[in-house]
Amino acid sequence: MATTLPVTLEELSEWITDKARRTSGCADLKVSVQHKLPKSDHAGKNWSDSLVINTGNCGIDDAFAAIANAQRDAIGRFHIS
Repeated sequence: MATTLPVTLEELSEWITDKARRTSGCADLKVSVQHKLPKSDHAGKNWSDSLVINTGNCGIDDAFAAIANAQRDAIGRFHIS
């Protein structure tokens, strides 16, 4: 298994937000990851899918797609310390 970078919930939230904001029209989107899981899930991540999302001016479908892509990219890179 590859080594992952330890981050806080806030750092992960910022990383997912920054990545999702690259989607056209989503420059003011904001994501907040809410919980660390007691153990990694089937995908290998140790944070929950419970998010607080402020879509700003980003369309809801675009926001969800951007966030899903960012979360997929974060799996295997990060773990909540």
